[in-house]
Amino acid sequence: MVEQFVQLAQHWLEHYGYAAVFVALFLESIGIPTLGLTVLIASVLLASRGELQLGVVVGLALAGTLGGCQLAYLFGRNWGRRLFLRSGLLSRHHLRRLHRLFKRWGPPLLVAAPFIDGTRQYAALVAGTALMRWRTFTLYNLTGVILWIGSWSIATDLLGHHLEPFLGFVHRSGLWIFGGIGTLLLALILYRFIRKLLASRTITDSSK
Repeated sequence: MVEQFVQLAQHWLEHYGYAAVFVALFLESIGIPTLGLTVLIASVLLASRGELQLGVVVGLALAGTLGGCQLAYLFGRNWGRRLFLRSGLLSRHHLRRLHRLFKRWGPPLLVAAPFIDGTRQYAALVAGTALMRWRTFTLYNLTGVILWIGSWSIATDLLGHHLEPFLGFVHRSGLWIFGGIGTLLLALILYRFIRKLLASRTITDSSK
């Protein structure tokens, strides 16, 4: 697995140079599925071999991720609510609840978001849609991104080719996290559906 990462990074770097790190993480941060984390890990591995400069890799990774998050946040703040309403994905009631959620739990969510696939790609867009304050978003998004890139860079540089078991553990943990979140969401949807169904039957019975 590690060698595949290195080969992939070499392919990207041969064509685009250091810009590959910036572009991959920038695109991932605005919600376009790319191999951002894979490119980051592979680039740090190459840097540990002396083929790249680690400081440049980390700097470009930070710039790409933060730049993409800022763009996604601004898009969400200016057009996100309109997009979700017109597409029918969220109602005004859901948007109000989303706003309250980020007002209360936004900071810890943004710090944790980079470490979880799915939330990493779309947390900035959702934060903007929830009308989170820009300064608050920027502060906690910066904190989460620095911790995420820093921890992966340090772990990759220290573990090197012993990284594969760690990656397998992270992959399995990610699947468990996604499974847990999916189960909770499904349970919440079923609960709300059953509650509405029972309420409508109560109203019908009382009107007879």
